[in-house]
Amino acid sequence: MILLTDGTVLVHDANRPSLSNTFGGANWYRLTPDGSGDYRNGSWSAALPMSGQRKYFSSGVLKDGRVFVVGGEYSDTLGDTDTTADQDIRAEIFDPVTNLWSTLNKPSPTFDFIVGDAISIVLADGRVMFGALSSSRTAIWDPSNGNWVESGTRFGTVANTKVGKTNEESWCLLPDGTVVTVQIFGATATQNAEKYLPDEDRWISAGVTPATLPIAAAGGFTLSEMGGAVTLMNGHAFFVGGLGHTAIYLPGASPTDPGSWVAGPDLPADAGNANAPAGIQTSSDGAVVVLPNGHVLITSGPVDASSAGKGFSGPVTICDYDPNANTLSTLSAQPTSAPGYTWQCCFLLLPNGHVLMSGEQNVINEYVPDSAELTPLSQWRPTLTVAPTALIAGHSYQIAGTQLNGLTHANGYGDDRQNATNYPLLRLRQGSTVRYLRTHGFSTMGIATGAATVTAVVDVPADVQPGAWSLEVVANGIASSPAVPVQVGTRDCYVVMDRSTVGQGEVLALIALNGAPARIDPAVLVVVEGFTPSELGLHAGNLTAPPIVPSFPPPLNGVHLVASGAVLPEDPSLPPNVPQRLTFPFALVFDSDEMFGFAADFEDHALVATLNAAGNTVSNAGLLRLLKSPNPYILDGDASRGLDWWTSIDMRVFQVAQGGHKFGATVGNGAGAANVFIQAVINNLNTHPALASDFDAIDPSEAPEALTLAPTDSNGIPIFNFAVAKVRLRDLNQDATQVRVFFRMWPAQQTNAVHDATTLYRTFASGSTHIPLLGRQGDEIATIPFFASPRVDASAVSMTTQTDTPNVRTIAHDSLGAETVAWFGCWLDINQPNDLRFPGRLLGTTPANLPDGPFQGTGPLLSIQQHVRSLHQCLIAEIDLDGQTIPSWQDPSTSDKLAQRNLAFINVPNPGVVNSRVAPQTLQIRPTPAVLLDERPDELMIDWGTVPSGTQATIYLPTIDADALLDWAHRMYVSNRLKRVDAHTIGCQAGGLTFIPIPGGATVDHVGLMSIELPPTVKKGNRHTVRVRQLTGARVGSGRKIERGQPIQRDEHGRINLAVRAEDAPAVTAAALTRGPGFFYRRTVGAFGLTIPVSTRAALLHDEERTLSILRHIEMSIPLESRWWPVFRRLVGAHAGRVAGMGGDPTHIVPTGDGNWRHPTHGGGHHDGDHDGDETHDHEHDHDGAHGCRHDADEPYKGASVKGKIASLCFDHFGDFTGFVVETYAGERVTVSSGERRVEALAREAWVKRAIVQVHLLPHHRVHVLELMGPIDPS
Repeated sequence: MILLTDGTVLVHDANRPSLSNTFGGANWYRLTPDGSGDYRNGSWSAALPMSGQRKYFSSGVLKDGRVFVVGGEYSDTLGDTDTTADQDIRAEIFDPVTNLWSTLNKPSPTFDFIVGDAISIVLADGRVMFGALSSSRTAIWDPSNGNWVESGTRFGTVANTKVGKTNEESWCLLPDGTVVTVQIFGATATQNAEKYLPDEDRWISAGVTPATLPIAAAGGFTLSEMGGAVTLMNGHAFFVGGLGHTAIYLPGASPTDPGSWVAGPDLPADAGNANAPAGIQTSSDGAVVVLPNGHVLITSGPVDASSAGKGFSGPVTICDYDPNANTLSTLSAQPTSAPGYTWQCCFLLLPNGHVLMSGEQNVINEYVPDSAELTPLSQWRPTLTVAPTALIAGHSYQIAGTQLNGLTHANGYGDDRQNATNYPLLRLRQGSTVRYLRTHGFSTMGIATGAATVTAVVDVPADVQPGAWSLEVVANGIASSPAVPVQVGTRDCYVVMDRSTVGQGEVLALIALNGAPARIDPAVLVVVEGFTPSELGLHAGNLTAPPIVPSFPPPLNGVHLVASGAVLPEDPSLPPNVPQRLTFPFALVFDSDEMFGFAADFEDHALVATLNAAGNTVSNAGLLRLLKSPNPYILDGDASRGLDWWTSIDMRVFQVAQGGHKFGATVGNGAGAANVFIQAVINNLNTHPALASDFDAIDPSEAPEALTLAPTDSNGIPIFNFAVAKVRLRDLNQDATQVRVFFRMWPAQQTNAVHDATTLYRTFASGSTHIPLLGRQGDEIATIPFFASPRVDASAVSMTTQTDTPNVRTIAHDSLGAETVAWFGCWLDINQPNDLRFPGRLLGTTPANLPDGPFQGTGPLLSIQQHVRSLHQCLIAEIDLDGQTIPSWQDPSTSDKLAQRNLAFINVPNPGVVNSRVAPQTLQIRPTPAVLLDERPDELMIDWGTVPSGTQATIYLPTIDADALLDWAHRMYVSNRLKRVDAHTIGCQAGGLTFIPIPGGATVDHVGLMSIELPPTVKKGNRHTVRVRQLTGARVGSGRKIERGQPIQRDEHGRINLAVRAEDAPAVTAAALTRGPGFFYRRTVGAFGLTIPVSTRAALLHDEERTLSILRHIEMSIPLESRWWPVFRRLVGAHAGRVAGMGGDPTHIVPTGDGNWRHPTHGGGHHDGDHDGDETHDHEHDHDGAHGCRHDADEPYKGASVKGKIASLCFDHFGDFTGFVVETYAGERVTVSSGERRVEALAREAWVKRAIVQVHLLPHHRVHVLELMGPIDPS
């Protein structure tokens, strides 16, 4: 029997007398409790058959709620008439959603030693460990990826560390995640115990038991059996010996401590039975279960030496063990239909605290404990810390809390029949009615997790009756208390704070720019779910003037929310009677700045939205924070000019050619010209205020040519990229001194700019010297700083020695309170392919030099251009002040110290073939954090804007499983238009709004590729816009400690640490809580825009060919291990397709750093497919139509092998690897063909290290053997 996570019980038909066999059946049946939660009056499902029949096997519930069975001591593998042990090796898995069994892949013959009635246990991290039948070997299966490994070998570095044979052992999970067992050793019983350490993958001694527990023989029969084992509420482990003795294991102070043992009470006397080895009852393969009060029920019985009993224990007696008194007694109530022997028994603790007992009979006994047995200590109860107060039928949510899995795995048995219940169940109560909700996605399977936060996903069935309910979590029959009041409905709304903070300075600046009132638009989005368009009176003709809209009461005097813009449907076709998500945008309007008269630095206010329609009222709220701005600040976008907040009006990027003029300065010639220019610009702007008009004259929405990756224009004239930022101050009394601005670039468009000083916003500070450093995620460079001063040589010195004096200034105050400004800037040297600065990965022989340099022993250094992952990057300016830090939960949308430029342009032609009309854009998105503050994962909300009907889109995310993503989508949304394209790609019809859930589990950002394919109806001159937002959860309520933006922290073992500094958490004033105890809402954590202008093939082809050449140059430098490698490979393939679709030939375009692919030169860029810089090979067609890499003067090589260095790697126009070019000692270049990934990886390594290789060839220069000979020619 197995308790499923929706409260139903899965029961196996273990015996099939009707088939005259002893090996059990294939069928399982599902028992559902009645409407009051009582299993005695429950209902049974039809048969749920496995593919084969089996009996006595490993089993358990996984983190995702599925059930596994592995092995089978008896089965039908040798035919239906077989009555001997045939040791089944098969494995199956049950999906409780579909009620279907499927094959579980267990590699054969490698893991055929996991067979028969193998012991198993679900580890705390969700993996499953199995024991061998005839040896001490163990194996671990990881359900998350399907991998099997032999365990107990210190991760494959030593021989098996387990001593005792695993057959017939009882394994017990401890609170520290280790597993303890008592050795059996076949026919020779021992007192030795062992413990498995998952973190070290090894077994160690766990001491010696006070008495011998295994029973070796009885009544003349060889047995080698144990009773059950289970963890007690105090964290100790209770073992019942087959011989009749019991023992308690006391874990040590640390996992590696062997711990100690104390004796437990013996089983009842077996008086007068000469076959009882110790004169007491035995438990040879027996069941145990922990009741809610901590007592343990035990199966025992006298030794039966008959030919039927074969020395086993029976008839069965149920005993009660009291851990507090360390005493054992016979239970006063005994089952009316007790099984004949203990080995037939199985206990299962139910969520109501009752116990089911099966015994290979056609009847199941249920033990109903008395009130004392059902009453736990209060500290044993699970606690909900994050739980929804409103549930929508058919949706899914995440809960969080402490001790959600309970303090024990509750159920135990001698070896097989594992059915632990250490996972949370959710149930709703409404009077006498009880309804269980399915849980899955458990963050841990560990027990006694203490104060650590544990999470789970809960599905609300579509048929739950709407109304008021009480919600409680149950762990091993113990419910949380008090229950949480919840409302269940079929319709809902939630508030998305696109702008969750507004500063006083921003309001005053907008009034000064545009007159009163100040308008921030859009600032708030109200997303309505479950209504049909007809219920809201909506049709295609009135989306701009909807008849029914949500309403907001004014949060305070002088602040209003005004409906602004058209309603955004998820499905633009608006089927009238189909429920869908509909989004209503609102503007925030400030009449003046009088609402900023509070004394504190900020004040919070709840914005409450209410919608009345179709006889239903839905309501929710968001949190608005008002900030006073006495310090320097920088503004976000300006709705009056159509600029979203991620397009700051106080920052511009631009390019200037050599000899060009801007802001009264001229770009000169020679080294350092760009730094001299930007320093002059900063000085001129700060000393000549009239030059601010030049800043305003730069289009704030940018243009496609604002930045370039090419170092020269089409005429060979050098081009330089720059950024300038304006910082504002409004103060009556004091100047702002030591104001610094840091400029940082993200390599692609991103939705994760949350301030984290340990990763993305790393800064060196020593006294008054503050300087930005490389941002990192894992071993990859995540952000790069830019300066007005020349960069230090990071190959020779640390980046902490960098200075940037031009970007440190004093901003003078105005005694009348007028706004004053100061100017800052940097050279964006992203288009300097020969300027090698940073390693491809932050790995090397001198860890102390990482991640700041000097970069020595890190492999070849790369240019900043080679670290770019998009044609258009994200630039963020950060104001840095002495004594002030930006809280770790803030981002450019919530902080007036951060400003962002995040806009991309991808041109497409008209008419153009399909490939040319694809607009590809790489993106970087934050993974959903471990704790979901509003019980749902983060989402991408894509506003398809003006893209025409017929547009299709795909998003490729190699670190996300498409099926898992779609599973969340189907459970979160009433309807959606997402579809699976491949294992890591989803697609949809573009139009209206698309919501895409972002699964969690990652510790670094997800990277991906969004491809938008426009239809052939697009016209030259059209300009289509797309906006991408990432929505995250937030919560307001008493005891609020963490904000969703808090980055995931992990300890040295990789475990998530949710401790948050109080000073990093946003305070919540009483004003935010006036409408109740708290609420959930959503806010925009990051966003970017994509503009797609339509032109002609003739106008676009030349630049597209240069782009492809540069992208191929960048691709050559990306390590295969990088998360960006598969994404960038697809990006290059997409641009190759665009070139072909525009009439070009991508197979002729070679990698170059300057895009001058027709005439590649040494100056064209280092590593342009040639380490020596003398690129002379090109791509051309083979005669058979295949695309290869050939030197113009190459002759076919006649030998059987070739030796030299790899000069270049070769790829076709899809970006697929096709081979490499070897330069021999004689200077001859030989093209070698291969499409194998292993060859590609080794060739790339040799190319990067400039190592000597020897290639043994097959006909047609195909690789037979590729050998890495070393970095220096041994000859």
